[in-house]
Amino acid sequence: MLWQYGRIELNMSLEIWLEKACLQPKIRILPITVAVATSTTRLQMHGDPADRLIVASALVHHCALVTRDENIQNAKIVRTIW
Repeated sequence: MLWQYGRIELNMSLEIWLEKACLQPKIRILPITVAVATSTTRLQMHGDPADRLIVASALVHHCALVTRDENIQNAKIVRTIW
């Protein structure tokens, strides 16, 4: 969505960028499991559904979250890396 709304620029197509990004070490695509979906309902944070899924995924999979999103950082629900 950041790309679609012009908030980030890519020097290649979105599809190629995502394919290359997913080949990097320590990058994993995480599924939206039942645990992730139900965790979104228990989060004490703003209501953006995409942010809630991202934070819940990090919690369930015990991952740090790389983000510049101040709402996610300020919620202090999950460890973030900026």
